[in-house]
Amino acid sequence: MYRTIIAAALLLVTTLPLQAQSLGDRLFERGGECFRRVYSNDHLKSHPDQNVAEIAIGADVHGMQVSNGFDLLIVTVRLRNSNEVYSAVGYCDRRGENVACRMEGDAGGFGMRDAPNGQVRLIVGRDGMSFEGARNFITFHPDRGDDRVFLLPPGGCP
Repeated sequence: MYRTIIAAALLLVTTLPLQAQSLGDRLFERGGECFRRVYSNDHLKSHPDQNVAEIAIGADVHGMQVSNGFDLLIVTVRLRNSNEVYSAVGYCDRRGENVACRMEGDAGGFGMRDAPNGQVRLIVGRDGMSFEGARNFITFHPDRGDDRVFLLPPGGCP
């Protein structure tokens, strides 16, 4: 009986820090967690106005932090019917419950907040969100299209 109680108490104590971590800590501490979603063909068929086939976010590989406490986050996107990868860098403020990011080069911004099952909800900012590819640029608008809010599960990043 006592062994069961002690084992349960140890399990509770060892899992508390993981549950108590803020989204910012999960994204940027100890190399950071990444989040990635690859949309199935069935999903894309049922959402004809959605252009994003894959989206991923993760902390800068060097864990760089710029002045004023902003952390760097890399966002990559692949559109349907294309293999081109678009990317952008976000300068993120992780103070508080949510994470707010402004994109490099006046390319807009986005916000993130926790979602069920360890997922992240990424919301395109009021100035949109622009990305650069090898051949061109793309922009997601906050008030039109089906590329405005993304639910990203943890892991799966290359």
